[in-house]
Amino acid sequence: MNRKKRYCKWLVVTLLFLAVVCMTVNGFAQTPKRGGWLKVATDDTAIGLDPHLSITNSTFTFTEHVYDTLLRFNYKGQLEPSLAVSWKQPNSTTYIFNIRKGVKFHNGRDMTADDVVYSFKRIIDPKTGSPSASTFETIKSIEAVDKYTVKIILSKTMPGFLSYCAFVRNSAIVPKEEVEKRGTLQKDMIGTGPFKLKEYRHGSGATFVRNEQYWEAGLPYIDGFDFIVIKDDASRLAGIRKGTSSVNPVAEKPRSAG
Repeated sequence: MNRKKRYCKWLVVTLLFLAVVCMTVNGFAQTPKRGGWLKVATDDTAIGLDPHLSITNSTFTFTEHVYDTLLRFNYKGQLEPSLAVSWKQPNSTTYIFNIRKGVKFHNGRDMTADDVVYSFKRIIDPKTGSPSASTFETIKSIEAVDKYTVKIILSKTMPGFLSYCAFVRNSAIVPKEEVEKRGTLQKDMIGTGPFKLKEYRHGSGATFVRNEQYWEAGLPYIDGFDFIVIKDDASRLAGIRKGTSSVNPVAEKPRSAG
């Protein structure tokens, strides 16, 4: 790598860091305004859109806005409720999650405990071929105790289990009927997240619009955004300088961040 290219990469990373800091500071210092549209530059297209089959950073860039998980991390790095409003651990290998009521998938159907059970079983099923299967290989059983309660029993203690339940790339909750209708979700995304996929353009980008039925009242603030795939570092930097696009910080974040 020559000196000029190294400099460009360093500059992009520096600008990315500063942008994240500014967005975080401004997010807490100002009253958010509803509306607006973003154009976001990203460096690669998704290999596939199914959150259980493709867990690379390039795919996660797209899926994190569409899918939710049982838990999530807040801005302090602490676990907090998401699709599960609460949870308890009766013993070292048993977890009971109380599922949030009133959550709808992007196809309009209510999400229930059965969807959580289906999603985890799909991940660990060898026939699925999910890269995340090994993450949850300690799951001994998972069942819907009732419509909004899920019980998971592990074969042995797993200290990081709850943390893995907070990452979209590991444990996104998906609707069974959409998977069965399509075979996979590699070309479509139907979740419960703050944004819905309007159009995916492999190799060039995607368009997302606000989920008007999102379970977290008042969010998201923006109307939607476009992902624009720009592989060249210098070209992405030029777009940022001109104000035609912003950077895309790829990181798990609380939905309440906007």
